[in-house]
Amino acid sequence: MSILKYDVRSLRLSHIAILVSTLLLQPSAVAQPAKPTHTEEKAVKDANGFFVHQLESPYQSGKLPVRVLVPDRLDNGKKYPVVYVLPVEAKDDAKFGNGLLEIQKHDLHNTFQAVFVAPIFSTLPWYADHPMKDELRQESHLLKAVVPLIEKSYPVRAERDGRLLLGFSKSGAGAYSLILRNPDTFGKALAFDSPLMRETLSKGSEVFATQENFEKYCVPKLLEKHAKTFADEKRLILLGKGFLQGQHQQAHALMDKLKIAHEYREGTQRKHTWDSGWVPEAVELLLPKALPAAKPKDTKPEAKKPNVVLILADDMGYADVGCHGCKDIPTPHIDSIAKNGVRFTDAYASAPWCSPSRAGLLTGRYQQRFGYEFNPTGAEGQGLPLTEVTLADRLKANGYATGIVGKWHLGRDEKRIPTARGFDEFFGFLGAQHSYLPAGGRAAGRAAIYRGTEAVREPEYLTDALGREAAAFIEKHKAKPFFLYLPFNAVHIPMEAMDKYLKRFGDIRDERRRTYAAMQSAMDDAIGTVLKKLRDSGLEENTLVIFLSDHGGAAGSRTPNGALNTPLRGAKLDLYEGGIRVPLLLQWKAKLSEGTTFRQPIIHLDLFPTILAAAGVDVKADWKLDGVNLLPHLTGETSVAPHDLLYWRMGNQFAVRKGNWKLVRNDEKPAQLYDLVADIGETTDLSAKHPLTFKELETAWKAWNATLAEPLWGGRRSK
Repeated sequence: MSILKYDVRSLRLSHIAILVSTLLLQPSAVAQPAKPTHTEEKAVKDANGFFVHQLESPYQSGKLPVRVLVPDRLDNGKKYPVVYVLPVEAKDDAKFGNGLLEIQKHDLHNTFQAVFVAPIFSTLPWYADHPMKDELRQESHLLKAVVPLIEKSYPVRAERDGRLLLGFSKSGAGAYSLILRNPDTFGKALAFDSPLMRETLSKGSEVFATQENFEKYCVPKLLEKHAKTFADEKRLILLGKGFLQGQHQQAHALMDKLKIAHEYREGTQRKHTWDSGWVPEAVELLLPKALPAAKPKDTKPEAKKPNVVLILADDMGYADVGCHGCKDIPTPHIDSIAKNGVRFTDAYASAPWCSPSRAGLLTGRYQQRFGYEFNPTGAEGQGLPLTEVTLADRLKANGYATGIVGKWHLGRDEKRIPTARGFDEFFGFLGAQHSYLPAGGRAAGRAAIYRGTEAVREPEYLTDALGREAAAFIEKHKAKPFFLYLPFNAVHIPMEAMDKYLKRFGDIRDERRRTYAAMQSAMDDAIGTVLKKLRDSGLEENTLVIFLSDHGGAAGSRTPNGALNTPLRGAKLDLYEGGIRVPLLLQWKAKLSEGTTFRQPIIHLDLFPTILAAAGVDVKADWKLDGVNLLPHLTGETSVAPHDLLYWRMGNQFAVRKGNWKLVRNDEKPAQLYDLVADIGETTDLSAKHPLTFKELETAWKAWNATLAEPLWGGRRSK
């Protein structure tokens, strides 16, 4: 018998043959079914991307589908929890499909790194524990056929805690029946908007709608019989309210009366529809971690603080990394950070251009709070105000070696250069841009490359040199915790690339895009040098590696460099998504699960408190940070969104995001309202259709705007 096999590069389906057993729950009361004929079937993907197995039933003739939804990427050797999604109606294939469609819609298979399985058998209900009709009291197909199929065919956890039951609508009672009758098989069962007292039978319907009938029949009988089996284990979960509200409370009361440990949560009051949002709420209860549990750490006498490597690209397009779908520029080293950690889909910079964005990143505060709204002009005294404390300051005070390799762009005078702002070491340049070529730049003055405060000549292509210096910093400080800030100037203008990189992209005809690709590829190589040094030094597991761009790609007509922000509208200097939404990837192998996706809106101000939390540094209220610690959101300690509102201001331009909604005024255009989930490209202004939402966001932004400082240079604040 061949089985489905998994390879880390792709999911390969081989022939599957399942010979199912014929044991019934009460063989004396029910005739044995005929033994199915041995057949082999290939699992194929349907139009929705589900793997479909055709399985012969031990109870009825004909082949019946079992659909499976797996994470987009599976890791060789790793096993996943498996959730058996019982159908809404046992005889309704259309409704059966809705369960997996909702799970897919909300990306729950990736968010929770779990395999979801939805069988359908068209004659008998899953919850067939009828109190009077013996012919309906037979063991479920689930145990006879489906569980063996899945555990032989997919990389799922076979132990009890790996098998979970999710009952939708009336099938919730079946989930309870199965777990009560088979306590050693399943870890948890959850009733999703399903009253325990309601049963629809294959022959007619009987509704046990009163407390009296509820306590007489079916599941209550099983609860009484097996109460002691579960002791204090909370393996039964009720999700309250919804379509048949009130009956969950009855079930809750009965379980309390029987002293059965269970979970009871009141869900949101919603109409009972598949698109109502109940599915993620239910899965959140069944799989309470937003991400899988962290890998166990090696026990050591003293836990070492994690190292931190913060990598910043410059003017890079949202669409220009492989993990965002880029096809013409391979970025294997950048993509490896997403593969080994977390990819954020809705991550933002706090400004659409270089210097203000960096001011926010390194302070954890909206830069407009201290007047840093525009790029400095280079005049004396312009740069990061001395009132602000940097991330390097905080980490240095807590025992970290601190270094910056790359572009500074936060001030040139002696009080504002990196070594005066918390960094022990500096290799790079102070201004907005620099030549990449060995012959470019000057040996002294503003365009110089500095080591510390001394101007030096650099013989290598600058991106290569930054990779070299970053690796040298790691080697030098590998014995103690370090913070390495690595802000590349790639892929900012001037557009300059070495032949060895240009040769990789001979098939790109557009000269600017080809040069951009070569510069991006050089940066990816340099990042690979840094990641390899971490691995070779034994530091990879306990190093927090973060990659992001300083703002949107410099596409279009303003400072174009060949970047692509597809499918976003706008580019650098815009407050449309293309100017502020950025790639952001985070890896910490000792703490965070790999290959996961975080879809709630966050802003790069969050990295400041997140890094401090990882380093064990307590944030004080008087620091007045605007960012939040993301670690509880990434480990599943909380499912609450990190932010209710996010804000932007640059001169007369402003934007505010709340949930799916974004209000934006770009250039001199009137403010426009967009639903970013339905319209990520910001093509349809919904201001007229949703005036109350428009007003709500406008009011919130004005209240925030009133708290900000006047710009220290460069223009006027927005009113």
